Amino acid sequence: SESHLWRVAFSPDSTKLASGSSDGSLLLWDILSSQAIDSHQLSSAVTALSFSQDGKSISAGGLDAAVWVFPIEQK
Repeated sequence: SESHLWRVAFSPDSTKLASGSSDGSLLLWDILSSQAIDSHQLSSAVTALSFSQDGKSISAGGLDAAVWVFPIEQK
């Protein structure tokens, strides 16, 4: 089945972009290099994304009403 991009969010410092898709995939992108730097597989389609104010974590909500919080590895 085909996956569709459902949500995107920019980090507070605008160096990263998170994307969430209908297949439950959550990707974290480095804006300058255009490379995916982290990924997570959620149990349902991603319906909400938000970075924490300090940019150290990202929250994701799914179609199944589950909420996840992932730490962002600082490099």
